[in-house]
Amino acid sequence: MDSKEYAHNKATILIVDDDLINIEVIFNLLELHGYRAYTINESVKALSEAEKVIPDLILIDAILPGLDGFELCRELKKNTITCDIPVIFMSEVIETFDKIKAFEVGCVDYIIKPFIEQELLSRVQAQIKLSFSRKNLEEKVKERTNALVHEIEDKKEVEHSLAQAKKDWVSAFDSIPDMITINDGECNILAANINAQFLLKAKGAVATKGYNVFHNNNKPPEPSIVNKTDISLQNSVNEFYVKSDDKYYEVREIPRFDTNGEIINIIQIVRDVTEKKVNEQNLINSETQFRQIFENSRDGMVIFRDNTIVLVNPEYCVLFGYTSEEIINKPLSDMITSNNETNFQIKEHNKISVKSVPKSYESIGLKKDGTFFSIEITPSQYMLDNVIYELYIIRDITERKKLESEKIEREKSLLQSQKLASLSSLSSAIAHEIRQPLLLIKMVVDTIILRFNKKDELDLFDKKNFKNLKVLSSGVERINSIISNMQRLFKFTNEKCILIDQSLNEVIDNVASAYQEKLINCSISLQLSLDSTIPLIKGNEVLLIQVISNILDNSIDSLIHIDKPDKKICISTTFSSNKIELLIGDNGVEISSESIKKVFDPLYTTKSNNQNIGIGLFLVYNIVKSLNGSVEAINNDMNGTTFKIVFEIQ
Repeated sequence: MDSKEYAHNKATILIVDDDLINIEVIFNLLELHGYRAYTINESVKALSEAEKVIPDLILIDAILPGLDGFELCRELKKNTITCDIPVIFMSEVIETFDKIKAFEVGCVDYIIKPFIEQELLSRVQAQIKLSFSRKNLEEKVKERTNALVHEIEDKKEVEHSLAQAKKDWVSAFDSIPDMITINDGECNILAANINAQFLLKAKGAVATKGYNVFHNNNKPPEPSIVNKTDISLQNSVNEFYVKSDDKYYEVREIPRFDTNGEIINIIQIVRDVTEKKVNEQNLINSETQFRQIFENSRDGMVIFRDNTIVLVNPEYCVLFGYTSEEIINKPLSDMITSNNETNFQIKEHNKISVKSVPKSYESIGLKKDGTFFSIEITPSQYMLDNVIYELYIIRDITERKKLESEKIEREKSLLQSQKLASLSSLSSAIAHEIRQPLLLIKMVVDTIILRFNKKDELDLFDKKNFKNLKVLSSGVERINSIISNMQRLFKFTNEKCILIDQSLNEVIDNVASAYQEKLINCSISLQLSLDSTIPLIKGNEVLLIQVISNILDNSIDSLIHIDKPDKKICISTTFSSNKIELLIGDNGVEISSESIKKVFDPLYTTKSNNQNIGIGLFLVYNIVKSLNGSVEAINNDMNGTTFKIVFEIQ
């Protein structure tokens, strides 16, 4: 490599000389040839400058004031930062230059002043080349050293991993609950884990023939069992019963071969399967018992998975009206309807584990003929071949629900009768106490009103008193009306009515005749449309008259307070599907949807007049209900209200 090639490396050179002219000459020469040169003319500052620059080469004048070149070189070599930097001494007189001392303090070369430029460049180039070569070699040595260190560390890590793996393998080998042995292919046991050693010791056959222990046999296995061509040996499983221990063992034999196909050894995995065999037999017995119960149960039983029916018993087919062939693979949801409560019960059931105690809930079943019936479901789960199946025990509770409903109704009726009996007695006593002073007030007020009527002329004060007396008289009448209505209500609810066959059309005709004059006076027409084919109903004439009269009074009261030219009330009867339908409607005013919900509530009224106290329709509702009928209020196409009463004919 020539000087120019080194110059491209931009080697750094520090020049230490007290001769400024000499420094300038050397500086320019080095810079001219591509080196990066630094200068210092005081030896005391040279050390710090060298630490700062860290040059590739230092040129030092041997004769320097203060700290001479030899001492400076010695200090540079002591310093850990600058000790490896090569030093070339410069000296003017060869006779006086101590070359031996120069090399002792650490210089690598020297040059005599005045120097020849080419000689200086050659010596500089040679040292730079040596310096670069040394650094390159040191880097390679360092890299190789690091590589060796890593290799050693990797080797140690591998050795540690192997040792740990061996330790883990031994630990795992001994921790396996099965009994494991390794034999040489001729049943000579080479190694055994702790559980196998325990069995070997118990048998008194430590380090002997394995077949004495596991095969319960004094003969070695057949030759084919250690033959590579025997496919069954690749992973053969045999089961043995040891009569002396009354235990079952499962033996799995796995051979290992070398590259020539010769057996290296055979691994034997021996497992005590006595409990498994007992459980299998118990399971068989249990399944037999379950099958007997399943087939002979008087409740319907269905087994399904993912809503698909898998199996049903005969009673289930009877309940739902299907054959077993029609039911299998059919969705269970096609036969058991769901509501919000049932869905909640099903979600709760899905959280139940196989061991949980089943809880019953009620639902609705759908038969093949389309009829619904009440059912009680007792859900449970059972596992077969590691698959969880759902089991529903289904019982028809239609009759039970009917009896429960009747019982509840009887209890409600009894409780209501007891309450109303108490209220009836209380109201009678209160009515008696109130009516006595009311009668006295009424007599006095009416007498005074009569006197006022006899006067020819009333002054302003008398007119005001006369008006107030009329208001007072009206109030007394209203109180008396309320008491009468309350007594009538309690009398009806507290008395048992005898029901006989009645003609609803005749009752309607009688009521219509009685109301004819009142309707004419109120300018209201009454239109009748009665079906002559309707049958007799079980009822009470007085109660039926009360129902129709109360509804008519309600319609009349609604019509007289509106200004309409064609006021009318329509009454019709029809018979269809064993039901008699009675409609009483008017063209008065419609009732709001909110009021329709409350129209049959006691003391509820939409009228603003003081005579209506909201008892009439409440009485209608209770009478119709007592006659096993239903009543509802609806808005009709005449912009009025219609009361719809339905009686079912048994």
